[in-house]
Amino acid sequence: MSYSGVSPTDDYFKNIDIKDKIKIIIKYLQEQGVFLSKNKSVWQSRYWDKGIGAALIDGEFIKDSKKIPAVLKIQGAKPNYREPDLIAKFSQQNKSKILKVPQTFYQSDWDNHLKLEYYIFEKIEADPIIEPYKLTSEKKILEFFSIWQELKKSFVPAIFSQT
Repeated sequence: MSYSGVSPTDDYFKNIDIKDKIKIIIKYLQEQGVFLSKNKSVWQSRYWDKGIGAALIDGEFIKDSKKIPAVLKIQGAKPNYREPDLIAKFSQQNKSKILKVPQTFYQSDWDNHLKLEYYIFEKIEADPIIEPYKLTSEKKILEFFSIWQELKKSFVPAIFSQT
């Protein structure tokens, strides 16, 4: 099986823009009682002046009347391999005790009418070990490479053994 991501170059010419659909999806999920938006966009993938290809929205997943910190991802570019499926495969093969991927709480199928799909992921909050453009201590550099070795040992061989 071959894994490949979305091609921003190819998608640029498809005129993908989910900007007007973001509120529709948030409203739908709130009506379903599964997601409460904090009305805060965490990240957007923009096609220069042509629109938004994907967006992450901060919020909470509702399960058994409990609010769990979560992120809603709305994606207008149809991937060859769905992100929740990659996360599930990652989790099944993960042997690490310190590294994990976010849990998928909720997912839609690709909607041919709206031309998008959406997922609700566990929100994982952590400070970066090394911050871009800032001096870093030797201790932080050693921590980074220790985790990098853990990643290579636990994840990378499992992923590439399936290709």
